[in-house]
Amino acid sequence: MTTGGAEGWPSTPWTLVRAARAGEVLAGGGERARDRLIELYYVPVERFFRRALRVPEADARDVTHELFARLLEREFLRGITHETSFRGFLKLACRRHCASWRAASAAALARAGAIADDGEPLDDGAIDDAVDDELRRYYVAEAARRVAAELLAQGKPETLAIFEARTRLDGERPEDYASLAARFGLRVYDVRNRLTAARRIFRRALRALASERADDPRAELAELGLLRYLDGGGA
Repeated sequence: MTTGGAEGWPSTPWTLVRAARAGEVLAGGGERARDRLIELYYVPVERFFRRALRVPEADARDVTHELFARLLEREFLRGITHETSFRGFLKLACRRHCASWRAASAAALARAGAIADDGEPLDDGAIDDAVDDELRRYYVAEAARRVAAELLAQGKPETLAIFEARTRLDGERPEDYASLAARFGLRVYDVRNRLTAARRIFRRALRALASERADDPRAELAELGLLRYLDGGGA
């Protein structure tokens, strides 16, 4: 059985959740719905576990795979409804999985006669904040990656360099317009125009990322503190 809208993707994340629960295959390409659901959230969740559990990357991958295996069980997904925020549901799943992993780890160490020393565990509020923080980082980094891919495909490496120098997602001080104009032999007016074009791609990428993960993309970005990028601030 298949489901999907344009390009074979479900029109909302809830369609995807229901398809994953039913073990369906997406229209166009035969990708399983559960694989697509994991693809949408794997990177930020894996980074969250590295941060929350203070474990190496390989261990965080194992924990992440365990979470998604549990999350995609039909019984586990049965309680999720269209009215429930999937991001909120994911945070709840991460909280529970953190607690379960810590309990299992402590029990294993106790059996071996050792004591766990992994620092103070994050409380529920801190876990929710950490999940949102990793999602926020992922949105921005992935949107920037899409900007780079599109501009390079268009043969516009200078426009990409201007975007990166002005946006400075690494937190460094942005390069001023006059300096960029001198570096690339352009007028300040042209630098601004190129930056505007790149930022337009960035905003479009952010909206696309949010649209894949929420019924209301603008609300999703607002809740993650990213709405300023759509309204002329930030990048």
